[in-house]
Formats: sequence, structure tokens, C-alpha cells
Amino acid sequence: MSALNSQQMATLKYHSDAGDRIAYYSALAAFGVEYGRLALGVVLNSTTSGAAANAFFWRQHQKCVAMAQWPEHVSAPARLTV
Repeated sequence: MSALNSQQMATLKYHSDAGDRIAYYSALAAFGVEYGRLALGVVLNSTTSGAAANAFFWRQHQKCVAMAQWPEHVSAPARLTV
């Protein structure tokens, strides 16, 4: 992949300023940037790697929520095994 040109950068800035993640990552992927394809799979949960990343995030989130609900007198290592 070669460096992005000024027109491509302007397109990305436009999508970024608009807060449109899908358009941003779609454009990045269309420009040949592999990260754009990977990130789009996460945002849309439409690829195996995107689904795996989202599942990992969700499991980590659930662990953090479970740890926050334990009483203070329970030690941290015990909370991690939940």
C-alpha cells in the first residue's frame, strides 16, 4: 500500500468529522488500507475477525462488571476466577 494522497485524506477527514465510522473504514478499505477492512469487520460485526474481537471485548466487559459486584472483602485473585 502506498501513502494516501491529499484527496483520500480529505475524504477520511470528512467522514471522521461527520462521526461516520462505517463510511470512514469503508473508504480506508477502498483505498487499500488493510486496517480499514479489519476495523470495518469489527464495527459491522461482519467478519470472523470482527466477531472474535467483539466477543473478546464482551467477555472482558462481563468480567469487569462481575468483579465490580463482588463484596470488598473478597480478594482480587478470587474475583478474577469468576
